[in-house]
Amino acid sequence: MKHGVTGWETHKCRCETCNAAIVEKRKKNKASHAKWMAKNPEYTKKYAAANRDAFKKYKSDWASRHPEKWRIMHREADWRRSGIKMNNEEYISLLNQQDYRCAVCGRELAEDKSKMNGNNVVAHVDHVHKTGKVRGLLCGSCNRAAGLLMDSASRAEKMAVYLGQHHGGTSNV
Repeated sequence: MKHGVTGWETHKCRCETCNAAIVEKRKKNKASHAKWMAKNPEYTKKYAAANRDAFKKYKSDWASRHPEKWRIMHREADWRRSGIKMNNEEYISLLNQQDYRCAVCGRELAEDKSKMNGNNVVAHVDHVHKTGKVRGLLCGSCNRAAGLLMDSASRAEKMAVYLGQHHGGTSNV
């Protein structure tokens, strides 16, 4: 077994020192590649367009080999696009804090569609749209209701009074 960092093909040693050196080298390569791509956006776009099928196949193969990482990566990307300031670790922590229950109605929540069992629903991240600050995790119905009430506590109170007056105060929860 050869010790020390030489080439990727010839390197066989997996001791802690060598492994740390390999990880560091990969980080540097990845960082320099990202900088180069940022400086050369036209080339990157042309290359991606010319190799679209190969990129799709690579992504598909990677996703099938790493389904959990793929789910987490896409979940976090969806949050970023929506302006939600949260990562997966914070999400799991919040689910645990709320005992996997909706913060409003107490309905049982699932981490994602793959974890649904018929008794639970997917958790939705409730957040302040202006700041991205997370308020809690809700079921889809409560999240939509909060949105339709324009996140207004006074509207919610008026709705509760209205429903109590016109529907006898019955509850489906």
